[in-house]
Amino acid sequence: MSSSSATLEQKLNYLLGSTHAYDDIPANGNGKKGKKQIVKSMVQHWAKLQQDKVTVQVPGTWSGYHQRAKGGAQKEAYHEDAKKNLNPSTFKFLPTDSVRHLEIVDQQGDIIAYCLRLPSHFTETLTASAQKLPSWKTTNHQRGTTANQHWTLWVPKGATHPALSAQYRDALPYSATWFNDNRALFIYLSKTVLRNLNPKMYAKFLDVRRYLPEDLQPLCEAWHGCAINRYQIKDGEPHIDSQDYKFGYNVVTGWGEFTTSKLLIWQLQLAIEIVPGDAVLFLGQNFTHNTVDIQGGERNIIDAFAHLKVMSWPTQRNVQLTSAKGKEKMTDEMDVDYDPLQPDTSTSVEEEMADLQIMTD
Repeated sequence: MSSSSATLEQKLNYLLGSTHAYDDIPANGNGKKGKKQIVKSMVQHWAKLQQDKVTVQVPGTWSGYHQRAKGGAQKEAYHEDAKKNLNPSTFKFLPTDSVRHLEIVDQQGDIIAYCLRLPSHFTETLTASAQKLPSWKTTNHQRGTTANQHWTLWVPKGATHPALSAQYRDALPYSATWFNDNRALFIYLSKTVLRNLNPKMYAKFLDVRRYLPEDLQPLCEAWHGCAINRYQIKDGEPHIDSQDYKFGYNVVTGWGEFTTSKLLIWQLQLAIEIVPGDAVLFLGQNFTHNTVDIQGGERNIIDAFAHLKVMSWPTQRNVQLTSAKGKEKMTDEMDVDYDPLQPDTSTSVEEEMADLQIMTD
């Protein structure tokens, strides 16, 4: 067996034995191929898509940035110091590419951001489906002057259980039709992109589904939902996505008349070009960011995310149920062999980072 074949075999054993990312594939495969052969084809397809990818390494580590971005006054100082002391005109510009992917990694090789051009039919569908939506009022907010909606599964302020957002419910049936029209896009971003970039993160995002009723599920496949921002022409304000899950990527992709724009990631001092059809996955909860230099016309964007409170809700729910039943072991509520939704206090940043470590070779 060649070294490349041995490496592939090792990766397949890791994916199937340690990640739960391919639990949707039957153990006996599809009748023509076994499960391992199916996953092998998926991995090889992704490797072809990544051919000639560009890798940019940035100073520091993901866990280091996260520690500095943790709550309260420390997080505010981290955010304000970046805005005060850094000059976006000096940020490194990373141009888009219609073929080659771009990965931004830290000093340990962990992927902090990843950029790629989507197959064109996804953007065409986004454009066509948006034309079916009613007009929304344009408002000023931290992401810019846009018509903004949050269509998502989340835990509303003051609530104890997940629910679909009021904006999603109020927009029915248009919101449901829009998600149905764009379902293939979210499947591609989840199963082809996220699952290959970080299989344990993908599995962790999906795991919340088993605690939810069938009629209350995440709207963007792996991600719980998305913010939709339409008609933007002005720069957005630097901000941090405080309600996103801190160990998970969000993903943005856009459509519209604009010909170019830049996503600034302040602490990394990067300016990533985004054009219609680009998808960018990054850690919005850990870095100050905003969009600038929109040229050519209106920019429309969707930002899919995993909501922090939804990710922690299954564990909190189990604690409440366990308390109500005394010391009885709640094996019917929690899979004791695989519980990826541990409370934040049970693991250190380094332990959770290790749990989400990616096999890149």
